[in-house]
Amino acid sequence: TKEAYAGIEFSTSNKSLENILQQPISSWKNELKNDFETTIFKLHPSLKQLKEELYIEGAEYAAMSGSGSTIFGIYKEKPASSLPKYKDAFEFIGEME
Repeated sequence: TKEAYAGIEFSTSNKSLENILQQPISSWKNELKNDFETTIFKLHPSLKQLKEELYIEGAEYAAMSGSGSTIFGIYKEKPASSLPKYKDAFEFIGEME
């Protein structure tokens, strides 16, 4: 958390968060940004790689939560597990109603 807050670089957008969240999830990849990712991914490239791998395995949207405790993916279909690649990973798969 200290690293994340020490290096945060705020981005700007012409759209409000509310407007972005009302769009289809598939559009979030290009519009919904976590400003902490820029700093944290420079310091910890493996986290950036993990986010990219979530997209490769089919995530519609992937991001780091808050200041970096989690990297998550949102999928239309249940993905194959990535856990064998990450020995300290925790996986939760839930469904939206």
